[in-house]
Order: sequence, then structure tokens, then C-alpha cells
Amino acid sequence: MPSALSYTMQKLEEELDVVLFDRSGHRTKFTNVGRMLLERGRVLLEAADKLTTDAEALARGWETHLTIVTEALVPTPAFFPLIDKLAAKANTQLAIITEVLAGA
Repeated sequence: MPSALSYTMQKLEEELDVVLFDRSGHRTKFTNVGRMLLERGRVLLEAADKLTTDAEALARGWETHLTIVTEALVPTPAFFPLIDKLAAKANTQLAIITEVLAGA
């Protein structure tokens, strides 16, 4: 590892009181703790990215949740192209509910 990165990783190990890397061989490898920290860190970064994206979408007027209620006679697959277009533009959670309307 480059010296600045190596120093930063050693400081992190000291602060957390854990060993993140196995430095015993020719190549440095993650320990189980290091691998877990890496994987969970990625999840946190993805969540932070999603939070930013969602906040930007809300600021532009996009809804975070959308529910569409249809009558059972309307074929649900007809909505799929529209759902694909929505998914390409926004990170909106979509619920489709089908109801049967009774006539009088």
C-alpha cells in the first residue's frame, strides 16, 4: 500500500482496535473484520448515494411512492412499458393494486 494509505489504514485499525489486514505474507490480505468493514462500508456508501438521489428527485417534484389502482378488467401487462419509463427516470416505489368493481 502507498504510505499515505497505509498510514490511514493503520490509524483506523488503532482507532477501532481491530486488525483489518493480514500483513504476514508477500501480499496484504483482508482479515475477516476488514472484509466485513469493507462490505458494510459499501452498503453505507450506496445508501448515502440513494439518499442524495432521492433528495434531488424530491426537490424536482418526483414522488417517492406511487400507488396505481386498476379495475380487474384492465390488463396489468399494459402498464409495463410505462413502468419501465418511470423506472428509468425516477426512483419511485410503485404499488399496483387490482380491484374488482361490482356493477349495480
